[in-house]
Amino acid sequence: MLKPQDVLVLLKLTTLWPNEWTYASLSESVGLSLSETHAAIQRATKARLFSEVARTAVQPELGLFLIYGADHVYFAERGAPTSRGMQTGFAAPGLDGANGYPENDLLVWPDPDGTDQGRVVEPLYRSAPVAAKRDPALYILLAAVDELRVGRARERDRAEHIIREALC
Repeated sequence: MLKPQDVLVLLKLTTLWPNEWTYASLSESVGLSLSETHAAIQRATKARLFSEVARTAVQPELGLFLIYGADHVYFAERGAPTSRGMQTGFAAPGLDGANGYPENDLLVWPDPDGTDQGRVVEPLYRSAPVAAKRDPALYILLAAVDELRVGRARERDRAEHIIREALC
């Protein structure tokens, strides 16, 4: 069974060239131990979301899994409206969907160093915010996944479009 950190690893792999990574570099970039990263790849392989031959995520399958399953398997809820954190969902940098929304409706990952206010949504995995800070492309994908997990119809449609463009 896939764990949330497996999806984090797979999303990170979609931002890399197949021969560009080692287990050590991948584990460091997503904030997992070497053994956790290796186990994530093994589970993803069994789920047919990682190709050992190509050394990368099977992007169309990953995209469909996220679009149709993320909100059921990795469900989350919008938390308190006045929390400090790092923007995610439609408010994340690169998605630019925050226009027209009240500030207290924006989504944030809890982050004591965060400068943004909004409703807390727990990240897909605890190290996702750190990994997102290091990789803008990964940040966009994680933010889109959060919209699939907690968004309303309009945000979910936008997130589906982003995931399809990037992965399918």
